[in-house]
Amino acid sequence: MDVDEALAVLADDTRDEPARLGAVAVLRTGARIEHLDRMFAVLERAETELALAISEALRAMNAQAVLTRLLRTGSERERALAAMRLVRLGDARAVPALLECARTEQQPRVRALIYEALARLSAEPGVAEALLEGLDDPDPDVRCHAAYGLGTSGAAAARAALEQRLEAENDDVAREFIERASRRLGGGRAAGTPAGPPHDDSSRSSSSAGA
Repeated sequence: MDVDEALAVLADDTRDEPARLGAVAVLRTGARIEHLDRMFAVLERAETELALAISEALRAMNAQAVLTRLLRTGSERERALAAMRLVRLGDARAVPALLECARTEQQPRVRALIYEALARLSAEPGVAEALLEGLDDPDPDVRCHAAYGLGTSGAAAARAALEQRLEAENDDVAREFIERASRRLGGGRAAGTPAGPPHDDSSRSSSSAGA
């Protein structure tokens, strides 16, 4: 199977998973940078083992280098798309660029996606500090993702910061995520079960990124 055939098999949702996993194996060593868009398009709708295999192949191809370059220098739409793909990729090598752009990005929807990517890498060095800063961001989507990431980070300073932010929070969705993150870290301010990561129905960033 050559690369073009592998791309076609991977994109064909009617093919069985073993065939598509075989295609990923071919792409892992044979695909080029110009094939990233087609691989990410499948990753967006892939689940379980196939999604993991595609992510691993993209990491092996050093896709994060292309995405972080776009995150720094692309148009608003390109930056949003790069950040959204970094969320799916989960590559710790992107953390330095994500930390840099979290502090410099001016567009709220792009900044929220950057914080979403950071929240999924909350155990990496320097990320918890950025998430703490995100609690005071003017955009409520950023605050949602910052709170969720802090809730999974175990950072020593996170619980006190979450409790403090809760006093001033006036967005209902952000308040919910702050409360649940605080509870996950052992706070006693709220009841119920821990929240999962913010999704399109609770966080308004991802739904608008591709607009």
